[in-house]
Amino acid sequence: MTESALKPLRYPQGDLFVCELTDVILKDDMASMEYPFYSISKKPDREPQRFTHGENWIEIRPSAKGKPTIYDKDVIIYVISQIAAATNKGDPAPRRVEMDPYSFLVFTQRRTGGRDYDAICDMVERLDGTRFRTNVKTGGIQTDTWFGMLESVELTSHPKTGRLVKLTITVSEWLANAIQNRDLLTLHPDYFRLRKPLERRLYEVARKRAGTQRKGANLRLDNLQKLCGSTAELREFRRMMGQIIRDHEGDKEFPDYMLSMEDDIIAIRPKDDFLRRIGSPDERAANNLKLKSHSHEDAREVLRGWCPVDAESRWRSWIAKEGITVKDAHAHYLDFCRKYAEKRGACR
Repeated sequence: MTESALKPLRYPQGDLFVCELTDVILKDDMASMEYPFYSISKKPDREPQRFTHGENWIEIRPSAKGKPTIYDKDVIIYVISQIAAATNKGDPAPRRVEMDPYSFLVFTQRRTGGRDYDAICDMVERLDGTRFRTNVKTGGIQTDTWFGMLESVELTSHPKTGRLVKLTITVSEWLANAIQNRDLLTLHPDYFRLRKPLERRLYEVARKRAGTQRKGANLRLDNLQKLCGSTAELREFRRMMGQIIRDHEGDKEFPDYMLSMEDDIIAIRPKDDFLRRIGSPDERAANNLKLKSHSHEDAREVLRGWCPVDAESRWRSWIAKEGITVKDAHAHYLDFCRKYAEKRGACR
């Protein structure tokens, strides 16, 4: 029997008994999906690096523990997803998040043994110790400074067993800015089940570059290698890509996209079920409209007691249904809220 190209599904959605996870959608920041912030090597990578692509660049200064890997990034995805879920409920976007180790292990389809708890500490150390400097913008803002993905981490262990029981994580201003401005994309839950580091990185590049364009994207092999952050010889990278494409032949298992390679051109095409799940172009356009950080506060002044988050949801649905083109999202949203309150009167 041929081994599945995906890891086993340890915790099917219906079996999740960690209640706070059931409504959380995987989210990732666009900047690190576009560029190789994380290592795809299984060996410790302690060398300073500089990545340049066009006008954009990233400098990475690893700690003594090494550059964070794409598996370490699961901590970032978990935290981003939790913060995004909180904001979707109308709560203010927090920078400080309490992370339950067991919930994290379940959420990311990991085992829950003692070594897995210890591994979380190693992941956090690499994330907390590595510094980045880049001209890649988040939320339309560019800052030229060294920063970490995490501003601080507090570990709480059981006094008798020493087992990790809680992490309190404060995300960096750079990452908080990306979350606040919705510079995020949704990931397929099977992202955590991809077996190889390169497969995970390939999915991120596909999700960012091909996105929801029906025509997808074509990438030259050498450019794709650069975007993936691979240091292998080009012929070895070609071999690895060929193996991944064969492993996922029929494309029943590689999440969201179909992959093919011909004459060193990698073709990435979104699957039909993915496009149906994401929604129509009008729905995507409406969902991608960015409000300002103070839009909800401004809306409260005209909504006469109605919820600004609910009003935002109705506004986006209306825009998608009518196919309306919006030039100034903030002004358009406030005008909708004003008319919404006038039609319904004060909320009692």
